[in-house]
Amino acid sequence: PRPGPGPLHLLPAPLHSAFPPLLLPDLLPRPATPASPGESMFVLTVTFVAVLGPSGWILSNLDHYKGRE
Repeated sequence: PRPGPGPLHLLPAPLHSAFPPLLLPDLLPRPATPASPGESMFVLTVTFVAVLGPSGWILSNLDHYKGRE
């Protein structure tokens, strides 16, 4: 079965070319099996550490970066 038109039909005509069909979520292929809760927690943990780890390092060493020791 083909997916429905999706939200793209709500946009004015000039904006249709700004969104290539491959980037629309309803046209992307679905994974064969959904992610397990363990896999989801692993990805969330890695993302959390990758985003907040460097920020925490900078904030904890802020006095050093300002020149105060």
